[in-house]
Amino acid sequence: MNEFVALLKKATGFDDWDIEHVKGDEQIEQGKDLLAQGKMWPGMGKLTLAAATVTGGLEDDFALDEKLANEMLGLLRQNLGEVVTRVLRDGS
Repeated sequence: MNEFVALLKKATGFDDWDIEHVKGDEQIEQGKDLLAQGKMWPGMGKLTLAAATVTGGLEDDFALDEKLANEMLGLLRQNLGEVVTRVLRDGS
């Protein structure tokens, strides 16, 4: 995530961002608490992000995870910096 934010800053030239570093375990607990309060979307948002980034989820280099079968799906490995630049320029 840090690499992605750094690339966005570079590509946009905008670097006045408020970034909050959080612990995944805390996000999971907050997500559960929000769900228990009936706040489904905020709770699911925290739990989904935590599931994708906390140990046991997709870890920090999910492109290398064989379980995702990116190659079988025809999803080629791309340079993140090039993708960020292209999406900001073209929207695709």
